[in-house]
Amino acid sequence: MLKSLPSEGTTFNIISFGYSTSSIFPKSVPYTSDNVRLAYDRVTYMDADMGGTEIAKALACAFESSTSSAIQKTPTAIFLLTDGDAWDLTGVLRLVKSEMLKAQSQGRLLRIFTLGIGDGVSRVS
Repeated sequence: MLKSLPSEGTTFNIISFGYSTSSIFPKSVPYTSDNVRLAYDRVTYMDADMGGTEIAKALACAFESSTSSAIQKTPTAIFLLTDGDAWDLTGVLRLVKSEMLKAQSQGRLLRIFTLGIGDGVSRVS
């Protein structure tokens, strides 16, 4: 997925999460061959070993990562991949609504895509 991002006008970051969050870069960075190589090297060694599924913390970190003035002028897409059972969905939805309204008031496009991987993810029956 990392190598299929558009190479022009794109910034990115990768944030892993569980009980805490960890990002590859302090803020989103331009899509350059050096940054992609660094990110790819780090992703290669990532494991699902951070415990918990604190999605609100991960989203807050992603929103914060994309707050520089240059980045705010471009559309933002967040891809949330999880293998866990999400909780505090009310808090997650409140955070997403707040960020969507903020982006709209700034004239920015914000999109969030979610993907649950494996048997342990949240389900609605």
